[in-house]
Amino acid sequence: MKSAVRYLGFYLLAAALAGLVPQIARPQAAVQASAKPAAPVTIRKTAGEVMVDLVVTDAHGKIIQNVQPGELQVLDNNQPRTIASFRLVSHSVDLTNAQLLHAGFNTALRPQPFNLIVMVFDRMDNASRFLAKRTADHFIQQNLGPRDYVAVYDIDQILYALQNFTTQKPVLLKAIATATGGSSSAYRQMALNANKLMTQADQQEQAAEANLNSLAASAGSGGPSSGVPSGASAALVDAMMNRIIARALQGAADMKGQQASWATLTALRSIVNSLESLPGRKELIYFSQNLPVDANTGFMLRNLMRDANRADVSFYPVDPEGLAQQSSASEITNSMNYAVNVSQSQRSTGVISAEQANEFQSVSNIKYAGRLTTMSEIAAATGGFLAAHTNNLDPFMQQLAGDINSHYELTYAPASGLNGAYHSIEIRVVGHPDWRVRARRGYYALPQLSTPVEDYALPVLALLQSNQAPPQTLPLQTANYQFPQIAAMPTLNLLTTIPLAGLKPFAPTPAQIAQDPRLKDKSLLHLVVLQVIRDRQNQIVQNFSRQYEWSVSAAGLAQIRRKNVVFDKQTNLPQGDYVVQTAIYEPDDKAASVIQEPLHVAAAPADAVRLSSLVVVESTMPLKANPTAYDPFNYVVQGQAARIIPNYNHVMTAEPGNPHAIIGFYFIAYVPKGLPAATMTMTISVGGSPIGRATLPLPPPDAAGRIPYIANIPSGSFPPGTYQMQIQVQAGTQSAVRSTKFEIVAPKQG
Repeated sequence: MKSAVRYLGFYLLAAALAGLVPQIARPQAAVQASAKPAAPVTIRKTAGEVMVDLVVTDAHGKIIQNVQPGELQVLDNNQPRTIASFRLVSHSVDLTNAQLLHAGFNTALRPQPFNLIVMVFDRMDNASRFLAKRTADHFIQQNLGPRDYVAVYDIDQILYALQNFTTQKPVLLKAIATATGGSSSAYRQMALNANKLMTQADQQEQAAEANLNSLAASAGSGGPSSGVPSGASAALVDAMMNRIIARALQGAADMKGQQASWATLTALRSIVNSLESLPGRKELIYFSQNLPVDANTGFMLRNLMRDANRADVSFYPVDPEGLAQQSSASEITNSMNYAVNVSQSQRSTGVISAEQANEFQSVSNIKYAGRLTTMSEIAAATGGFLAAHTNNLDPFMQQLAGDINSHYELTYAPASGLNGAYHSIEIRVVGHPDWRVRARRGYYALPQLSTPVEDYALPVLALLQSNQAPPQTLPLQTANYQFPQIAAMPTLNLLTTIPLAGLKPFAPTPAQIAQDPRLKDKSLLHLVVLQVIRDRQNQIVQNFSRQYEWSVSAAGLAQIRRKNVVFDKQTNLPQGDYVVQTAIYEPDDKAASVIQEPLHVAAAPADAVRLSSLVVVESTMPLKANPTAYDPFNYVVQGQAARIIPNYNHVMTAEPGNPHAIIGFYFIAYVPKGLPAATMTMTISVGGSPIGRATLPLPPPDAAGRIPYIANIPSGSFPPGTYQMQIQVQAGTQSAVRSTKFEIVAPKQG
């Protein structure tokens, strides 16, 4: 019932009901862009099972190739588990036709089996660059198989893709030379940014799929290809490789920090996450003299190892420093001595220095001080190994090649289901005391997800996975809207409003104040939001999360508790029935609320008239500048950019006798080219009986086929009650209909 939209120009309608005069305004969209389709659902093992890839060697490191499942025992959280499947794998990825369709490739042709290898070059001095180049070159020239696809990255504050996945040795050697050349300016000029590469990858992928679809159609009932792949099958592999690179760069493009630790760990995690969509073992060879981690970024290392285990990516760190003069033990000793000296200096001088103020962090950094400590840790946690302490790294690379081409995969059911908790993995050898097993050490028992869940959201995901009744201790409101700009993949806007008045403030701990004295006399607020979309099989196909933290004074607390947090996410989904679960959570006192709503996504032919959801308008918010990216809630009218603010619960207070009282309804009609001019019929009903109807011609659509509208209806004469608004758009013989309910309540007395 807000009057904030009165400045919009109105088209007057002749209403069938006396005193009911609907008023329509047509906002113009500022930017024309198509929403990007949702990422394909991850291809992994059978739902509810854990897959572990492992390497079995003898005491001398030689790979054992005749292992039987009865010679291994699997412990999950120290509980013996039955091996469900077991096989020797000679090629990491061998996609079936069903898996191709599941990954979003609508083709009957199947690509060759292939291995995925990623080479990443990070911080090295000149001598180490020379050894890294020699080692990488030798691997490419001597150990690279015909089905081994290799990509080359370099990290220099941000992530650079120097070479996409390829089997071509000359271009790989050239990329390695660039990465180890010692000058960042050369490859900065040749590396494409994330947006350009994503566009290029999309174009190449579409061309490859079109070619494959054409060949599949011409093949008739001949079935999938087999043996040596055709050119089309190889093109499908290239499209997959482009997709991986594009995702990796897109994930790394948002890096904002300049610290080496943050930059490296974020870049590595973006690579790992880009590889998750394909099954099988993936190898990441990390050339660096140090994987930088400190007390502030230790959680990022844990996130990286967790995601690597979920994506079946094994880390093989390579230290190209050779026979280093300084050992990791001496580095740790130096860090400990530094921390002790800092602590003693305060007692002797009585003056607090900057080092003493950071004493807690200095002590926390001791565990990360060893130059190779973190590199060894991530290798052991993911089933790889560390190559170090030698000037001849070729034997290590040969052993790595053996891991690629000959390893085992086994699956089993977890000890307590997909409960969201961390589970340890131990694989023991039975009857062969000289055998050794390399495999990941653990995993988070999560359902299959299209994107990883951040650590802070894991307790919330565990809450959603439980069979308990959903809690309702914190206030929130949700609303889901569909905008079918893409006929087969409508855009969904998922909006959640959280009143901060419901959050409980808490005092910082002494340890937090010691680390950040600015927190003294402050109140802390902490909120986690997680939203998941499940399909009809109860599998999570999309998830979104965010963590909010505030530290405020007493005056600031009163002010912030009068505000709301709006969690606004946009995605695309194909036609089908889904469930949207929205959860908010206070980590400190474990308060939470969950809303679960059904969602039906309807698709239509691209040449059909389509209509978005009807949005009840609370108000409009002026924007400082025209939107640079398309958002269905943003528009420009009379040169002024603004944003629609929805009324989530569709409840308004009656304003009897107020001539300026209005109810606003916003929608977008999509009318394809070539159809006759469109008309709109608006009907208001009570209890299923129409009380007013009006029809008017619609203006022509914009270049993208959109007709955005705000319909403002005078509501001063509406008595309290429940009403229904229906909009029907007609163009020739085609039509689309949407409706929504709204409620008018009596004003509060007093």
